[in-house]
Amino acid sequence: MSIVDLDELECLKLFPSRKINKSYYGGNFFSLVGLNILTYISSIFTLGLAFPYTFRLEKEYEINNTYINGRKLYFDGRTHQLIGKYILRLFLSFITLGLYTFKLNINVTRWVYKHTYDVPIKIKNEYESTIKHLESDFNNRAINFDYYKGRKLDLEKTYLIKGESKFNASFISNFINGLIVKTITIASLGILYPYALCYEENFITKNIIIMGKELKFIGKWKDLFKKYIRWYLLIFATLGIYIFIVPYKIKKWVSENTIFA
Repeated sequence: MSIVDLDELECLKLFPSRKINKSYYGGNFFSLVGLNILTYISSIFTLGLAFPYTFRLEKEYEINNTYINGRKLYFDGRTHQLIGKYILRLFLSFITLGLYTFKLNINVTRWVYKHTYDVPIKIKNEYESTIKHLESDFNNRAINFDYYKGRKLDLEKTYLIKGESKFNASFISNFINGLIVKTITIASLGILYPYALCYEENFITKNIIIMGKELKFIGKWKDLFKKYIRWYLLIFATLGIYIFIVPYKIKKWVSENTIFA
């Protein structure tokens, strides 16, 4: 059955999470840590050449386990899309004494969000194929403009698809944001990290578009600061063991406070 034939009830069967109107991260702590360790170790032993593959695995797991306003996210990036550009940019970073690394970071971020969606990949592909056929029929005058526009609006309304996915920030603004975040964190000896993190998430989130829909970060740094203090008391109480859990806790908190604008 084509997606143009689906009614709202059938749509809910495909998107059961739409019944839940909250944002959250459902990934497993041990899986996330395992992927992080794999990325770190493989990058060392392959001199960074394996990074595109392990990075893709890591992002695929993180994104596929993230829900925004109850809508599950999906990632369809592939290693071959990243590896050629990654090797080239590593070389450019080497001959520019590391300066090109900053450009590499934002290009990777753009690649990640370009391949992030809030509908299943199969549905996304069928939607794009249907739109192409509608456009072709309209251009060939097989259908009139009212029919074309009506069909397109029906699809967008049913699946909340309003455009493409992308990361809008410019290189300069992204660089300045990162510099501010690092300055706040270092200058405060880590005490104001919750404020710096919220500042960073506000910038990043407002520049993310998921299939034409803007995101919004609603987290308050004072709320995170309270958790931050408690987490670091647990680090001392567990002789440092809890420090491995803190990044996972932060990821869950950030996801819970990210919504569609």
